[in-house]
Amino acid sequence: MKFSIIIPVYNSEKYIEKCVSSITQQTHQDLEILLIDDGSTDNSGNICDELSKTDSRVKTIHQENGGTSKSRNTGLKEATGDYIMFMDNDDLWSTKDGLAAINSQLLESKADVLMFDSAIERNGNVDHVGESNFSRDRVLKQPTEVALKELIVGNKLVRAVWTKVIKNDLIKKYHLEFPVGMRNEDTAFTADLIAVAQSYDWYNYHFYTWIKTGVSQTSKRVSLQSMKDLEEILVANFDRASKIENKEIKKAFLSYLAYPYVVLLGQAKEYQKQDKTASLQIIKNLEQYKFILNIEGHPTVKKIKYIYKIFGFKVVVHLLGREMNRIYRTQGI
Repeated sequence: MKFSIIIPVYNSEKYIEKCVSSITQQTHQDLEILLIDDGSTDNSGNICDELSKTDSRVKTIHQENGGTSKSRNTGLKEATGDYIMFMDNDDLWSTKDGLAAINSQLLESKADVLMFDSAIERNGNVDHVGESNFSRDRVLKQPTEVALKELIVGNKLVRAVWTKVIKNDLIKKYHLEFPVGMRNEDTAFTADLIAVAQSYDWYNYHFYTWIKTGVSQTSKRVSLQSMKDLEEILVANFDRASKIENKEIKKAFLSYLAYPYVVLLGQAKEYQKQDKTASLQIIKNLEQYKFILNIEGHPTVKKIKYIYKIFGFKVVVHLLGREMNRIYRTQGI
């Protein structure tokens, strides 16, 4: 099968060659790499052009700066592969045989979506290498609601789209795309994806390496606009969930939304130091959806459920704010 790998590129002259090399060196050769140069102001665009000259599978598209979502959507329109994959321009695939193994699994399962774990590299040190701790049998050829539940309970249904291999026919059939001009675009896209996907597969290896020291690393606290974007995404999907007739799929869908919901509560509470009025408004808006804290699934949310039952919504928000502040201090931001 053919794979299309979509890579938005912005000012990544130090990383993009190594990123692309980790793909072109795969033992499975039937692939295309779509480099979307999003108005880079360094030498990234020229490097992409050179990479296209040296390997016919690499295609460079230049566009005015419009952000990650616009770049990925451009890639989706151009992709000709049977399956779609995404990659950040400073990350790597960690094994040369990974795509061959994924191809073999998908030839067997023909799944709409295959997922895998990612490793994290910090200052040259890689965490979580080798096999992951999740069994493929938990999702392979299982009913949709069972597979989703297993992925959520196992903490494997993450929002990052670069942990997913997606059937191109599914993307085209349902016109899946990223929301342009918004942050938390991966949360929105993944919600759209699991709302329509029927079958899942799992590759039990840390195939993707997320380079935390690269240009994709978060270097500042979350913005008010980013929080408002996530609020909008969550509210829209809570409305979508209310229309899902299958009770088990509805529960699984809400379980996916529960984790970003508690993250946003923590961010909003922590943001009070900068803008108390805006922070309190977001928390007030979210309170009407507090029922989601009773949805079991994600391990973190499961712990919060017990706090919520005993102490209530306000205590949960307070504790989440303290935890978010601790995370910021740990990251030095």
